[in-house]
Amino acid sequence: MKKLLFAMFVSTFALNASAAPASEENGGRDEQTTLAARNLERSMALVDGVISKCFIGSGAKMEMKDVYDLNRHARENGTSDVWPYTAVMEAVNSIIEGIDELKEEAPEFYELDRERYVNLLNDLYRSIRYYAGSYKLVSYARTEDWMDIYGVHRGSRPGAATVTGIENVYDDQMWLAREFIRAYKNTGMEGYKTRAEYLIEYILDGWDVCVDSRGEEYGGITWGPGYNSKHACSNSPVISPLVWMAELYKGSDETTTYYYVNKDNTRSSKTVNKYEYYLDYAKKVYAWQKEHLYDSNTGCFHDMCGGVIGEIQYEKVDGVTYRKHVDIGGPGGTQYTYNTGTMLCGAVDLYLATGDEYYLNEAKEIATDSYEHFRGTRKTIDGENYFPFPYDSDTLNGFNAWFNNVLLRAYVDAVPYAEFKNRLGALDNYAKRGCENFQDNLDYAYENYLKDGFLPNNLLGGWEQNTKTKAFHQAAYAAEYAKLVQYIMTKDETTDIKNFNVETAGKNVNVYSIDGSQVRSNVSKDKALDGLRSGIYVVDGEKHFVK
Repeated sequence: MKKLLFAMFVSTFALNASAAPASEENGGRDEQTTLAARNLERSMALVDGVISKCFIGSGAKMEMKDVYDLNRHARENGTSDVWPYTAVMEAVNSIIEGIDELKEEAPEFYELDRERYVNLLNDLYRSIRYYAGSYKLVSYARTEDWMDIYGVHRGSRPGAATVTGIENVYDDQMWLAREFIRAYKNTGMEGYKTRAEYLIEYILDGWDVCVDSRGEEYGGITWGPGYNSKHACSNSPVISPLVWMAELYKGSDETTTYYYVNKDNTRSSKTVNKYEYYLDYAKKVYAWQKEHLYDSNTGCFHDMCGGVIGEIQYEKVDGVTYRKHVDIGGPGGTQYTYNTGTMLCGAVDLYLATGDEYYLNEAKEIATDSYEHFRGTRKTIDGENYFPFPYDSDTLNGFNAWFNNVLLRAYVDAVPYAEFKNRLGALDNYAKRGCENFQDNLDYAYENYLKDGFLPNNLLGGWEQNTKTKAFHQAAYAAEYAKLVQYIMTKDETTDIKNFNVETAGKNVNVYSIDGSQVRSNVSKDKALDGLRSGIYVVDGEKHFVK
């Protein structure tokens, strides 16, 4: 009989878990810690593989190659854009956070690995200057010389990248600002915070402060300074970084300058408190995306609204040239997982910062709706049920691997806030379901399809005809494994728990998977879990984790 790892009371299929007693076979760790440590080890292995196989150079001269050939065991020559490069920084940040999460339960990671990944993060940060460049930007309310803004493509030397026109986009700056704030929190190095705040200033300079006939801001951030279209990816990713930056200034008297447009179309500025400034902008960005890109039919978010004019428009006011507002059309484009994930993260962070139940309800609804919309059809493999999320069959085209990572990290953040009553009146939590699905899918791929240290796009179907992969995808999987460390170690903190009662083992019971599907019927309770794969099952109103 498989060993019972832990159990808890559930009156419904609430997705909660608890640690089992420590066992000698796991080095004295409880099973919860064992699973979390395994996730961390797999995340580290994936990142280490990306660094050793997809990077050249070292120190402040690291260069990321885009494609890895599995058959030749060799990287190809093409250099990655800044977005995939940032994904590696994300994975390293997540590993450091996972190490810290396990500091008490598995201190060897902290002692042996933390400094190594902090140093790697610093090298990635120094090397990213190859993507940096400087230029003068005429925006809606001012003209500014911007230093070390990050271009899409890598330059030939630090600080020399092309960043004019469409060569820099606001979403790239948002992902970087996010990772710089995390790096600051993980290391305490002030330079990360300074860079993050500078990028946020640049991003908010792209907010459309022009006003309509009522004096209301049009709002929204274009994809980049060279575009008129306004995208989900150039708006919601900055919500959480804005909240985090606000929290860094909570209780502080520090100020910044707010630039805006008056109803008569003149430009003005005023000094504002930093905490209020960043938090207010987080609310404004959230409200803009909810108004313009939300699809009430799916509960998820469209990709973008196109500009009605392609060319950037300018106007002169009091002899000074400014960027002019351009109207946008209706929402459209694919509803990608990440555009909903960033709104879910944003709702959670805004709720934590403000206590406003509007954002709590938003988090519940987005977690539930996104799970129902993006979770694929059940796939049964060797009698076990799995649920895929969108993926790209061609490993060289598409970004769903990383898009899904953004949704997963949102689910982890939303778990404490996403509980709701389903149509049967029972408590449920689709954020937890999502986390469990991601865990199962990653584990299946890692244990069945790991090739040259990397995972396929189709986690449940393998490599198909693909012989190449992108470092971008592998960084996403590494980040997911590391983020799930947090989920595993914190998911039981608000759970009503009781131990499995072995005295009831003689009765016959039904066995259900975590998604509510019946796995077995009318079997003896003491043999209910025999032969089942590792996972969480509900038996007689109790949840069991089996090894």
